[in-house]
Amino acid sequence: PPTEPPELQAEETKLEFLDVSELAKLLKCSVPTARGIMHRRDFPLLTIGRKMLVMKKAFEKWAMERRD
Repeated sequence: PPTEPPELQAEETKLEFLDVSELAKLLKCSVPTARGIMHRRDFPLLTIGRKMLVMKKAFEKWAMERRD
């Protein structure tokens, strides 16, 4: 079976995370608003100490599921 080129395989396994300020920029909202979104029960939040992160792919999936 054909395999994907190594650069495509690397893209799929690359983990990208967003912090609260990056999420705010992406959503074009304030940092407090982004922080509130991250605290939602259904949000795919990852905490490391006090730092709140979200995997970019998990956020994209979460956002797509909430589209009208």
